[in-house]
Amino acid sequence: MKYQKEFDKWFRDDGDNLHLLNHNLNENSIVFDVGGYIGEFSRDIISKYNSKVYVFEPINEYYKIIENKFIGEDDYIRIFNFGLSSQDKELVINIDGDASSFHKINNLNKKSICKVKSFSKFCEENNINKIDLLKINIEGDEYDLINHIIDTGLITKIIFLQVQFHDFIDNAEEKRANIQELLKKTHDCKFEYKFVWEGWQKI
Repeated sequence: MKYQKEFDKWFRDDGDNLHLLNHNLNENSIVFDVGGYIGEFSRDIISKYNSKVYVFEPINEYYKIIENKFIGEDDYIRIFNFGLSSQDKELVINIDGDASSFHKINNLNKKSICKVKSFSKFCEENNINKIDLLKINIEGDEYDLINHIIDTGLITKIIFLQVQFHDFIDNAEEKRANIQELLKKTHDCKFEYKFVWEGWQKI
């Protein structure tokens, strides 16, 4: 694996607890879990902070797992059976557990048609004026989504962004570097493990 040393360092540092789950949040905070998979991150955030979580999972079978996991917890979580992107559209996704992707082909030959919705449109329709924590892990679609958030100016509404960039996208290094330069205008990088996880806090 090209970035194995970064993964090893992440695990040595206990990155999940040191970084992903270590935030200044409370019961009034808004958290977006984009790429919810089976809801483990959402569960950890709610258990630790009692924050209001919006979780987005476009694959039906994983969406249903999240629904079942949070039965009776409507005060804490809203669950959406679509992803977030730059525009409303339907896409074919290659299903492969937490590596399911619109971009990466696998050998399982398991596919599904999924919906994604415009991030800016969703925020407008749901009166979202601030997001305390935006977690993005969407297997290659993060480049399009973050550029959309920056282009629309909504990046200024994000207090903390943590994202997993993926290197199987064409020109991933260049695209990641370009996004980082744009993020530096509004946010400081607080942790960085290349193509594993990185976190950006609003200046």
